[in-house]
Amino acid sequence: FLLTEVFSPVTMQDIESKQKMLRKCILSHPQLLGLSFSNLQTKINFFNSIGPSLAMRIASKCPAVFSLGLEQNIIPTIDFLCKIWGVGGTGDRLTKHTELEKMLFEYPHILTLSVEGNLQPTMVFFNKTGYTSLNDEWELMPFSSNAAPQSENKEPVSGTIPEGNRKNVQTDKRIRGRYIAASLYNRLLPRWHFFVSRDRA
Repeated sequence: FLLTEVFSPVTMQDIESKQKMLRKCILSHPQLLGLSFSNLQTKINFFNSIGPSLAMRIASKCPAVFSLGLEQNIIPTIDFLCKIWGVGGTGDRLTKHTELEKMLFEYPHILTLSVEGNLQPTMVFFNKTGYTSLNDEWELMPFSSNAAPQSENKEPVSGTIPEGNRKNVQTDKRIRGRYIAASLYNRLLPRWHFFVSRDRA
């Protein structure tokens, strides 16, 4: 099932390479074998609705994602990521979205992180330090001149992004998944304080 539905080999040579990927996938997360076909199929369909090869990428790089609840964990996390990356939201999450697929494809491990416990505190840090620009709905601010201004301390501010402006978000302010996944207290804050203190010296 996993070989045909997730890795989808075409040629005999392709079958051999995909079998190696499947073996690695199961060895790194054997709990996959305890999931029902319907459970796996629902998640595969969801990921492939975002991008045709996303399910295979997640299975090969971070198969633990498939053990998470779709409605309880995966969808809320993707909805939050859609906001901070400026790539839409709940209404169009099941449509193929090139930008969302690209961001998830680069670092699928981000889907294993808790929104409240990990993603939100880290994005507050990036917002306060000016690396990104989010409003109080956690949405990446658009280029539009009539967008709500950001407060001096770079906290999220009022205002939501009109649907027509979603394509005009500040993609240079979009934080890549691997940086969002970095430990806030063990990596980001110590490095930030180090560089701030060095500049003040």
